Amino acid sequence: MPFPSKQKKLYEQLLEELQRYPAGSKLPPERILAQQFGVARMTLREPLDRLVREHRIIRKRTGTFILDPESGELPSAPQKNKNIHILLPCPDYSVSSGYFSYLVTTECIRGAMKAAVRYGSQVITIPVSQTNEQEKIDWNQLSLLKRDNIVLFAGDWYKSLLPVLIERGCRVGAILPQMEENLEDLLQNAENYLIFKRPMLANYLPEVLADLKEKGCRNPLLFTRKNFSMLFPHPEWNLTDHLEEIRKSFSPGKLQFHMCAEQTSFVEQCAKVWELFEKEPFDALIFDSESNLGQAVNLRKLCNLPEDLPIYVRGRDLLGGSTDSRKNLYYSRSGFMECSHDLAEQLLSGEVSEQKISDFKHFIYDGESAWKDNQI
Repeated sequence: MPFPSKQKKLYEQLLEELQRYPAGSKLPPERILAQQFGVARMTLREPLDRLVREHRIIRKRTGTFILDPESGELPSAPQKNKNIHILLPCPDYSVSSGYFSYLVTTECIRGAMKAAVRYGSQVITIPVSQTNEQEKIDWNQLSLLKRDNIVLFAGDWYKSLLPVLIERGCRVGAILPQMEENLEDLLQNAENYLIFKRPMLANYLPEVLADLKEKGCRNPLLFTRKNFSMLFPHPEWNLTDHLEEIRKSFSPGKLQFHMCAEQTSFVEQCAKVWELFEKEPFDALIFDSESNLGQAVNLRKLCNLPEDLPIYVRGRDLLGGSTDSRKNLYYSRSGFMECSHDLAEQLLSGEVSEQKISDFKHFIYDGESAWKDNQI
């Protein structure tokens, strides 16, 4: 009897999914898998049964696991103590930290939890300070960490702890804004570490500018607000030099730039964008000013910009309006969750990666997809 085409396609998709993970990994529950592939659980059951018959997976009371493709058996139980430890700045970080710091920590926890589900592990958070001060580390909390413990953190707040973690033989996964020479020297003495880096983690411009070039845009406007931009966070930075570096990266295109005053209201910002467009039309807008308005707004309508003009935003509150208004609207998101997931998964798998240091990721979504995801 021929295998139904829909179930055959599902079977092939499941095979691809199995190849992404090492033998012994735990699959998500059938309900989650069905949602992932957009089918009913009953539709999914026959392809899963086929995988069981072929000794590719095994069902147990504790879940469904991937078998070794060569032996057709479940690998030996993984080592104990494979929990993922995530460092927090303080116990009440959601209140004491700034919005961006809170968002980064939350996304890292989500990514680690996603990996932990696959391996039957747990995520344990460790506040390294009681007061959110780097000078007041609570060493009693760090005494819990032993050799081969998996430790994740994001940001240079925790870099001073690296010598201790390395000395104890912890397996470290980090997301860092820069790689200083002394840090590279320190890592030469470490074996178990993985790092995602970028000179400035919040800088999503490389991905946006590359996307603009691909779309054929040659004259975009980068619109920011003083002390609110994610691209110019440090007052001591030389703005002129930094901007010139950004413009060179977009060559041979011409990148326009405008930074409004800190106290400029959102309505005034939109009016200014329209004024700049009338004075010297641009073919795309990178709106780097507002990200957290507290309500959804139709940025294109408020700025009175053409429907075919690409607009890039970094806040989901700027995705409001109709479906038509979200055409040519793009949302840029930092990949803290994805990078944290990759770090946790590689460290949990026990595989030794040749590439210890990788570039931090940013992702660009079309406005409609980002809006729907925001409503879930």
